Amino acid sequence: MDKKDYIDTQTKIITMSQIVSELPLQKFISAIDQADTLGPLIDPTLWIQGQNQMKKVKKLAQALFEFQLVSKEIIDKSFMR
Repeated sequence: MDKKDYIDTQTKIITMSQIVSELPLQKFISAIDQADTLGPLIDPTLWIQGQNQMKKVKKLAQALFEFQLVSKEIIDKSFMR
């Protein structure tokens, strides 16, 4: 990795951290859980059609939530201030 690639990657990581820090991921994951619980009762057909995609989005949200926690820890230690 050359210096330009290193700096570009670092800049993108910091930018992603700033973007992810603003997302209400816990509430989003809870909303998915609620939809997964109530969906089969309210609209079974729609739930069946959407459950696989919803699980994928939830998995991404959970990974982003972990990234968000680590980012917050680093930001709180004044690394990026």
